[in-house]
Amino acid sequence: MVEVLVALAFGLRGIRRLEPIVTVNVITNPALNLILALVSLVSLSLYRPTLVVLEVLVVLVEWLLLRRWLRPPPAHLLWLVVVMNAASLAAGFLILWL
Repeated sequence: MVEVLVALAFGLRGIRRLEPIVTVNVITNPALNLILALVSLVSLSLYRPTLVVLEVLVVLVEWLLLRRWLRPPPAHLLWLVVVMNAASLAAGFLILWL
C-alpha cells in the first residue's frame, strides 16, 4: 500500500501509528473507486470533475479520522494525508496506463 510507504517516509513507525492509516484507506479507497466507476458508466465527461471533488472529500475525511485515531496526531498530518492521496492517485494511474 503506497500510503504506508508515504507514512514511513514521514517518520510514522509502529503498528499503532500505521494501522489507522491502513484502516482509513481500506474504507475510503473502495468507496471512491466504486463511485467513480458508477459515474463513468453514466458519463465519462463527469469522471474528472467527480475525481477532483471526491479526492478533496477523501482528504478531509481521512484527515478528520486520523486526527482522532492517531494520538498524538502528527503536526504535519494534513500534509501527510495530501501526499498519501497524491501518491495513491499517481500509483493508480500508473497501474491503469501500464
